[in-house]
Amino acid sequence: MIKFNSYQWEDASDVLVVELAGKLDTDSAETFFTRLEKEVETGHINLIFDCHKLEFISSLGFGMMIRAHSRMQKANGAVKFARLEGFIAEAFQVVGFHKLFENYPTVEEAVKSFSE
Repeated sequence: MIKFNSYQWEDASDVLVVELAGKLDTDSAETFFTRLEKEVETGHINLIFDCHKLEFISSLGFGMMIRAHSRMQKANGAVKFARLEGFIAEAFQVVGFHKLFENYPTVEEAVKSFSE
């Protein structure tokens, strides 16, 4: 099960931080994308996925990340990652996501990158 907590960054109203906790897998992938679509519909197109509490991501979960990336690009936005750690960071390297997505050690640095 994935837990999805989102909030706008105080100094950057165009950036939505999405804290992911738990497992992004077959059971939770569609729920994840449906929730993400709702955020886009409300005008949030610059997303930061804060992954420090993400415990597991399956191949379908990676597919949902690609889908989110495509969706944000179509809306002239972007997806960035913060606090990828441990197994999750290794998995991102293995599948080549480090070439597609920017990853920052802190949420603050990820937010700042949108204004650079």
